[in-house]
Amino acid sequence: MPKAHRAKGHSLAAACEALLAHALDGVGEALRIPVGQTSKIERAKHLGAQPYECNAARLDYADGFEPKTVLTRVSEATFDVP
Repeated sequence: MPKAHRAKGHSLAAACEALLAHALDGVGEALRIPVGQTSKIERAKHLGAQPYECNAARLDYADGFEPKTVLTRVSEATFDVP
C-alpha cells in the first residue's frame, strides 16, 4: 500500500482502547478515529498531494477541518471534516 494511503498504526490501537476502556460509551470515539483517518486519506487523494507537500501533480489546496457531529443509536460522535 502506498505511503499516502497507510493509516497510522496507533489509530487502530486508540480505537480499540476506547472500546475496551469505556465499552459502549467508547463507540463514538472508536468510530471517530478510523473515519478521521479515512477522510485524511481521501483528501490527499483528491488533492494529489500530502499535507504540506508541494509537487507538480497537486490539484488544489485544503483549508483545515470543520467539526461535524453525528448522532448514532449508541452515542454521539464528532468528526473533523476537511
